[in-house]
Amino acid sequence: MQGQVDIPLDAVGQWQVRQTAAALKDLYVDRRPETDERIIVCSDLSRAHATAQAFADVLDGAEVHDDP
Repeated sequence: MQGQVDIPLDAVGQWQVRQTAAALKDLYVDRRPETDERIIVCSDLSRAHATAQAFADVLDGAEVHDDP
């Protein structure tokens, strides 16, 4: 049922998201400063939105758009 049932991120998932977001900033953002607009599209499940929002937070205000 995973992928269709709205199961929130557990503590391990939250830690993984924070680690991945930090790596994303180091690998992508710091190397692409000329990119002005950043948009993150995710599913409307809460864990997907939480992950996208964590990435947006390190991407200096990227917009998160849910795509049901």
